[in-house]
Amino acid sequence: MDSTDSHIIATTSNMTLIEARDRLHAIMTNDMTETIEQIGQTLEACNMKKARLLE
Repeated sequence: MDSTDSHIIATTSNMTLIEARDRLHAIMTNDMTETIEQIGQTLEACNMKKARLLE
């Protein structure tokens, strides 16, 4: 294997790592967005229940 082959393999490996990192970031961002939305819904439900109890 010459230096050109090594460079191609390294570039391919790096692209795979970059793609994997981007996919992981997308998954984490999506999960965090869903989590924040669920927290917001829970707080809204708690506030509605609190308002009913205080009536």
